[in-house]
Formats: sequence, structure tokens, C-alpha cells
Amino acid sequence: MTRKFKYLIVGGGVAGITAAEFIRLNDAEGPIAMISDEPYPFYSRLLLSKPGFFLGKIPFDSIWLKNEAWYQEKKITYLKGRKAVKLDTGAKIITLDDGQPLSYEKLLLALGTESRPWNVSGCTKKGVYYLRDLDEGKQVMEGIKTAKKGITIGGAFVSFEMAELLKLAGLDTTMVIRESYYWEPLLDKTSGDMIEVALVKGGVKVIKNAEVQEVLGGDRVAGVVLKDGTKLDCDMVICGIGTLTYMDWLKEAGLKVNRGILANEYLETNLLDVWAAGDAAEFNDVMVGATVQLGNWANAREHGRV
Repeated sequence: MTRKFKYLIVGGGVAGITAAEFIRLNDAEGPIAMISDEPYPFYSRLLLSKPGFFLGKIPFDSIWLKNEAWYQEKKITYLKGRKAVKLDTGAKIITLDDGQPLSYEKLLLALGTESRPWNVSGCTKKGVYYLRDLDEGKQVMEGIKTAKKGITIGGAFVSFEMAELLKLAGLDTTMVIRESYYWEPLLDKTSGDMIEVALVKGGVKVIKNAEVQEVLGGDRVAGVVLKDGTKLDCDMVICGIGTLTYMDWLKEAGLKVNRGILANEYLETNLLDVWAAGDAAEFNDVMVGATVQLGNWANAREHGRV
């Protein structure tokens, strides 16, 4: 039996949750359903990269921004631990991974992004971590309790903050980046060098113009080999090489996509009654006169509000 909703939101993060809040300010009774592939209520992803949280200086429960009662109070059907796998725009139906069909009048795609897979030999060994959701965060918290040497892969925010975490936890810490200086080409070399100086002063070794070729060890990480043959010992690797959104099921429905879901300045997609918001939206930004995709909390929150 198809369950019917006026508003269907795919994604339980800040864009989706903010959209639901503002819908309720304008429509107190219209049925809302929210689909989240995580088994938790809404939590702060910002805390996931903060060393104080991982080291227990910030209480774990401070991560929760909504509880189960909130969804009930707002009359939101919260379908957690489920994924949308099919979109039929003609019938206005989303099908979940358990086969359940949901019909909608208006659909918001607030999918967010997932960690880009690190495809090198040995990358599936124990001790290789990503950091995009709470379960991955819990794994990192366990890993730092016993690790002695850690390596971060990539030069973006995740690896930067995780390098700080590893140092504060007492680990010998190395950052491996492909670029010739930190945050090339988003920053000029002078600015990138300033960040590198701060990292090095903090005790982080920075290896530039480098990529990992292989992760060493048996079942668990024991080190890595760089493409130039350099071997680095470690028992923990945190990979932060960017993010992506899986959109094949949306492309099959006729949705126009590029790196993200293409949307205009009103966040409307090319499909009737379908909008996109948050990290997955590649939208027309009238301020800069270009189509952009921004992966940050503030942008996602404002998208949800709009």
C-alpha cells in the first residue's frame, strides 16, 4: 500500500530538517515524511570533526540537536535507516530500499554527500577510517585510544581537523597531500604556506606532492607506501579526499545532474514539483553569476529555509 504525503523530504540532515521546520510554519497540518539513511535523529555533523568532542571534553550527548519526540510534535513521519532507490515523477512516487512506495505532492532532495572512496591497495584494512557520519565518528573515537602513529590523507577540512585531533591524542601525526602546497589552488601559495607552518609548529609532518600507493599490514594497518617508494609506519589512517553524491537512481528518472543535482536560483530542478537543497544541490547562485555546489552547514541550512 502506498503511503501518501504532501511533502516528502529525502535526507535527514540540516537542509532537510530546516525545510521541515519552515514548512510547518506555513502549513501546520500537511503530511510530511522525511527519509534518512542513518538510524539516528538529527545531530550536529560539525561536532564530528572537533577534537574536543572526540577526546571527551565535550559531552557526547551534546551532539543531538533533535530527539524522537520533536518529530512527533511536528507531525513528521521520520523514516530512519531507509534509502530512497527509485523515483517515478509521473506517478510522483519514491520507492524505498525495503520496497515501500511513498507518494508526494512536493519532493525535496536534500541528499547530502558521502565520503569519496579511497581506492588504493589495502584500503579496506582495519584502521582505515573515513569521517562523514556518526558511526564513522564512533570508530575513530575507538581507534585513537590505542593508536600510536596516524596519517591523514588529503588537504581539506577533514584531514586538517583530524590531524589536530591525532596530535592532541598524543599520536605521531603525518599529513599526506597531492598538492605542492596546502589548499592549492583555492589559496595562493603564501596563504597555503602559512597554514603549513602552523601545522608543522603543532607537530604535524606534512608530505606534499605525494600519494599513497599501498596500505601495508595484514588484517590491520601497519603503514603505507607512497608512490615514490617511501614507507611510513602507522596504525591509523584517516581518509579525507572529498565527497560525492550517488545519483544514478535520479538520472534514471530524468533529473538533470552534473557533480550535484542541478537547480535554478529557487532550488527548483528540471522536474515538476522537485527541489534540491544542501550539499548535493548544484544551484544557480545569482550573487556570483554561476552554478555552484557548496558543501557546508550554513549553506545547507539556508537552502532548507528557502
